[in-house]
Amino acid sequence: MNLKKIMLILVAIMLLAIPITANEVNYDIINLNADTYNYNPTPVISGEDFEIWIQLTNKSNVAAENVEYFLETEYPFILISENEGLINKLEPFQSKIIKYKLKTNTDVLTGTYDLEFRYKREGSNIYNVKKYIIDVKGKSAIIELIDSSFNNAKIGADGTVTLNLKNLGQKNAKDIFLTLNDSEDESIKVIDLKTQYIEKINTEEETEVSFKINISKNAENISYSLPLTISYSDVDREYTITRNIGLKLEDQPKMILNVLDIGTNFKIKENSEEKISVEIYNIGNVDTEVSYITVNGEGIRPTQEFIGSIEKNNYDTIELTINTTDIKEKETKLIINLFYKDSNLKEEKITQEITVEVMPQANGQGANKVIMSIFSILLFIVGLAILILLIKWLIRILIKPALNVLKETFKRRK
Repeated sequence: MNLKKIMLILVAIMLLAIPITANEVNYDIINLNADTYNYNPTPVISGEDFEIWIQLTNKSNVAAENVEYFLETEYPFILISENEGLINKLEPFQSKIIKYKLKTNTDVLTGTYDLEFRYKREGSNIYNVKKYIIDVKGKSAIIELIDSSFNNAKIGADGTVTLNLKNLGQKNAKDIFLTLNDSEDESIKVIDLKTQYIEKINTEEETEVSFKINISKNAENISYSLPLTISYSDVDREYTITRNIGLKLEDQPKMILNVLDIGTNFKIKENSEEKISVEIYNIGNVDTEVSYITVNGEGIRPTQEFIGSIEKNNYDTIELTINTTDIKEKETKLIINLFYKDSNLKEEKITQEITVEVMPQANGQGANKVIMSIFSILLFIVGLAILILLIKWLIRILIKPALNVLKETFKRRK
């Protein structure tokens, strides 16, 4: 090893042995420090207010007087509270909490932004500068379901649900996926596509999406829920939200009244008891609660027959008895009403008006009436003759002898 290398090694050892005092703090010199800060909320939301707290500390043995400070703001921050401040005296190792209220611009993008806090004490013409890093989250895209509607939402039928979406946020949304699922008990199923794709929805823009659904015949008149999942993204991140699409089925019974016959082949007789045969069909998907039939018309005594409940997809055959009175015309009209309650317990009515022929009395029956009338007259005459003969007999047997006795008695007295 030559002498030059030895000298270099000795110099290096000497330099390492010298104590480093450059970073030592001289507490006899005023030293103001503003390293500590905090802000809320974290991160700051674009377009919203936030607060920042700065701790200004005198880290020395000497009091600092007339400490001036202010916060220098640039885009995207706007100062709301007062800016400049003055601390008359800051004692050794004493701290002062300085609070500012600011607002962020609405158009700021997500990122980190700086705030500069400047301060100096009396006797110094140079401001110390401390930079604070603020995390800002830009306003996001907000896809929301604002309306839903159903078409042909009937039990046992295929229908359509239409969803109205809107971007309520301040950023455009892209790659929107909507997934509509079946109801929990599968009474309502989504057919064809369950997931649909929308390329983008700009800010304040609305769009509609339709899904095809099938409502089971076994579904009931109750409320159902279809789970909806919406996934989308903006320039910052991805989002997933869930919503429930409510559907209340309000199907109604569908009644049919079929009159099979009235009397005999739709012919009736006056002053008689006749039969009416009817069939009542419920071809709807909801049971009827209460049903009854009424019959009235010219020459017909009003009649009412209670039926009761008729289940969905079912029918009943009813035979009614009516009583006719004197009917002068050859035809008369019968009004048959079917009353029933729908799913909302509202009374509905089906009416059929049927004209029937009034049959005249048969010839045999007319002759019988004449014979009966003549026979009655003959009976009256015979009875009257018998009564006269009886009276004559009584007179001859009882009254005449009595009169003779009275005459004899009268003669004797004379």
